Amino acid sequence: MISLGDVRKNAFLRNNAIFFASSMVVSFLNYVYYPVLGRLLSVESFGELQVLVSFFMQMTVFITVLTLISTNIIVNEKNSEKLNKTISELEKLVLYVAYGILLLVTLVSPLLKSSLQFESIWPFIIITLVFVAGIPLGFRTAYLRGKGDFTATSVEGILASLAKLLASVAFVWVGLKTAGAAGGILVAQIIALAYATR
Repeated sequence: MISLGDVRKNAFLRNNAIFFASSMVVSFLNYVYYPVLGRLLSVESFGELQVLVSFFMQMTVFITVLTLISTNIIVNEKNSEKLNKTISELEKLVLYVAYGILLLVTLVSPLLKSSLQFESIWPFIIITLVFVAGIPLGFRTAYLRGKGDFTATSVEGILASLAKLLASVAFVWVGLKTAGAAGGILVAQIIALAYATR
């Protein structure tokens, strides 16, 4: 039987307990996001938000893979100068790709708007900005995990989920509809990035 004292003394158990507890909080906040926004948005706007979130989730697969690669590099590379240079160059390369995607989405957003029957082109541009902001955030998160700082990683996740909920509600409340909900996700990414960088 594992006691509370064992968890406190054993770094592996402690980190997993922190990660599990924070994951539950993040999952709860992410779950609450949809019923709350569903009450604030019209059926059409909520449908638009679902399309955007699906679009974003497809793009985050790319970030998840890079985060795993980066964490592996951070854990295994002992030379800090080489480590920082490798991660920095990889992040720059991926950001250039993300800027290209942002430009492409901006150019085709009128077509996306008409074919998907959105009210505005802005939700597409904003959700792509969320993707761009997610890249440095993914690398910072990988660094924290690679260094074993699960407390900071947990706080970052909770902060992002809470900020997403509150900012999206605030923007939708003032009448920004789908763009406001997407803007809330962008604000959350920026806040989480600022915390993780610090």
